[in-house]
Order: sequence, then C-alpha cells, then structure tokens
Amino acid sequence: MNDLISVIIPVYNVAPYVDRCIESVIKQTYTNIEILLIDDGSTDESGQICDRYQKVDKRIQVYHKKNGGLSDARNYGIDRASGKYITFIDSDDYVSKQYVFYLYTMIKKYDADLSICAYKESRQDNYEFCDNRNIEECIDQKEAFTRYCYQNQIAQNAWGKLYAKFIFHELRYPLKKLYEDEAIFYKVLDQCKKIVVGSGAHYLYYKRNDGIIRGKFVDQKYDYVNSTKEVVNYIKKKYPDIYVGALSKLLWSCLHIWVQIPNKNISPQAYKEIQYLIKKYRRVVLKDPMVRKKNKILLLSTLLGHWPIRMVYCMKR
Repeated sequence: MNDLISVIIPVYNVAPYVDRCIESVIKQTYTNIEILLIDDGSTDESGQICDRYQKVDKRIQVYHKKNGGLSDARNYGIDRASGKYITFIDSDDYVSKQYVFYLYTMIKKYDADLSICAYKESRQDNYEFCDNRNIEECIDQKEAFTRYCYQNQIAQNAWGKLYAKFIFHELRYPLKKLYEDEAIFYKVLDQCKKIVVGSGAHYLYYKRNDGIIRGKFVDQKYDYVNSTKEVVNYIKKKYPDIYVGALSKLLWSCLHIWVQIPNKNISPQAYKEIQYLIKKYRRVVLKDPMVRKKNKILLLSTLLGHWPIRMVYCMKR
C-alpha cells in the first residue's frame, strides 16, 4: 500500500487562500504523493506563491498556462498525472492531514474504483478536523446512482474523492461550462463497479461570497440544469426504477438556479424553462418518499411563486 497518488490543484487568482491549501497538502500523513499546481493564468500573486513552494518541496510540480477555466486546468493536470490514483482539491479549500490516507485506505481495503469522504462547509481559516465516528460502506454502481440522485452522501463535486486513474483514460471535464462537475460525474460513476463512502469529514469547502456559485447570476449558470437533464436521460435508460430520483435532482438544480435570478426579466428564457420543469415534475417528486424533506419543503414553497423562495435565499446568504 504505497501507490503514488496525484494531487491536482487548479490555481487561479486565489492569493489569499492558496498558501493554506498547499500547506494542508504538504502535511499529509500519506507522503507518496505528487502535487500538481496548475496556475491557470493567474493575474495576482498566486503563480509566484506556487513557485515558492516548488522550491521547498520536491513533490510539487508547478505548471503555468494560459487561462482556460477550471475544467481546462483539471484536464491539464490529469494529462500530466503519474499516480495510480488522482484526487482534486480546489485552491481556496483545504484538507485534514489524513485526507489522502483516509481515501486511499478505503479504496484499497475494498478494492474500489472510487472513494468518497464527507466534507464540511465553513468560513473558518483553521477548522479543527475531528473524526469521532467513522462508517464505511462499499456499494455498487446502482446504489451509488441512487444516493447521488437523492443527494444522500454522494455529490457531484470533483473534490473530496480519490479516483482510480483509469477512469480518466478518455474522460475529461467539459470546457467553458459552469457546474462542470455535474456534467461529468455520472460518467465517472458509469465506469465504477465499486464505490466506497466514508462518513469521516476530511475536506473543508471554504464558503466565499465572491465565488462562482454565490456570485452574480449569469445565463451560463443554467449549465447546471442542462447537465442535470443529461443525468435524467442516462438514468431513465439505465436505471428506470430510480427515474423519479433523477427528476428530484433535476428540480433541485432548477431551484438552485431559480433563486439566483432576481426577476423574470433578467434571464427570461431560463426563468420560463425552470418554471415549466417545476410545474411538470413537482407532483411526482413530492410523492416520492425517498426525496429529502428539505427538497419537498422548497418544492411546496414554489406554489407561492418566485419571490417568497428568493427572499428566503437572500436572507440565508
């Protein structure tokens, strides 16, 4: 159990955060890693910070490239990864000292193709990772898709996972798309026979108010809904008995985008299509006992219209 693991970290204009991220990776208890820092054309000091770390840790490789977006940076790292396994970390996030060891131990223990850890969301700069209880489950592909659709332990995010490298033999992240994780994750699961899920939280997702997801609405954010439609079509063909679960995921993506649209005049086509999808599938999703209570409450609130649910969203932000 000493395989080389490639840690891919896309970097773009994250000078206030990238030190913390790199430090958390350097301190991993599992040491047989290569750290690929992909500077995606940063215009701040991020690139120089990466170069500084390359001088102090021989496991670090820094690549400076023309800006191409998050997907392009991840793909760039995949093409240059030498490890048997790959993990992604976003450069404004950070991980526990046991992050790589935890994921690697699980994937080897169960001879799985993908391992997944839990994560925490916080604005803390020094979150104290603590595992008081750990549950590991090795599941098959269909169960993984079921949990993915019903948002139970398995999410689409690229980070917080350890992938067998063969998964990316031909698969790459789509370029010039927002929510690129959603567009590819069902294709990742499609290649996995066994997936192991652990309840240990070893990844810290840093909640930034200026991040892409929480930023100002742009039409490109509708990529999330379009990508989830692809998931629905895939599920309908391969696992029709969890089709309603896929519909619940679709409506969740609709709600996620709808609340970000200030009014119907900002993006009339997206606004209208989301309204249509919610009305079309709301009833069948509400009847499904496996759908999360939170989702059902939000769906029921759409009966009151756009403004009430958007007001709640703005208050939470």
